Amino acid sequence: TDGFDHYTTNAEMIKKWDSATGNPTAATGRYGSGAWAPPNTTGATKNFPANATIMVQFALKVVFGTAQEIEIMRLLAPGENTSTVLLENDGSIRYYRGDGGGTRLDAGEVGGGTVTGGTFHYFEMKQFISATVGTILIKLNGTTILNLPGLNNKGGSSLPSIFKISGSGTWTNIFDDLVLMTAADAAPFNDLFGDHSIATLFPNGAGATTDLTPLSGTNWSNVDDATPDDDT
Repeated sequence: TDGFDHYTTNAEMIKKWDSATGNPTAATGRYGSGAWAPPNTTGATKNFPANATIMVQFALKVVFGTAQEIEIMRLLAPGENTSTVLLENDGSIRYYRGDGGGTRLDAGEVGGGTVTGGTFHYFEMKQFISATVGTILIKLNGTTILNLPGLNNKGGSSLPSIFKISGSGTWTNIFDDLVLMTAADAAPFNDLFGDHSIATLFPNGAGATTDLTPLSGTNWSNVDDATPDDDT
């Protein structure tokens, strides 16, 4: 899970993610807290135990730029692109086996105007990866907009184990409230569970455990930074 409330550099982000390129831009999230705007076409990846069933849900605000298509999310295995969800500048959504240059699997079911610019939308995506019976389910603000069975959505020989979100060239993508799950996770976090926000709670007192020796002042005040300063 990530509420993106405390990143200003890659060094901070890769403490939680496995890779990040291009320093993130601080942005305002859905409820006044932080969000993450990856610059240009860079992004971040998170590794997870390989699984055929992957769920991800997050809030996304897009400020459209020049005519192009941008990657919302991609699943990968080492050295392989499994599947990709793209957003067109008319607000339509496309689904591909492999990367965005791979085989398109939808038939235009999610048409123009579905995603509007300048406002947060909440996405829920569930994929079962298979060469024969793959599926994709996408919900937007709680409403199903794509539900396809019987797919070959396995763009390689291995099951996915890497999740990626990206920047967008001349557009601005702002991510917030992200949850990544697989079928191996414990209930209820092994299936889509609707729109939720992720709150980052900072200490405001010593609490019951006070083992930390502070550099100065109180122990808790050394770890209450919204933007980490790494001096504890």
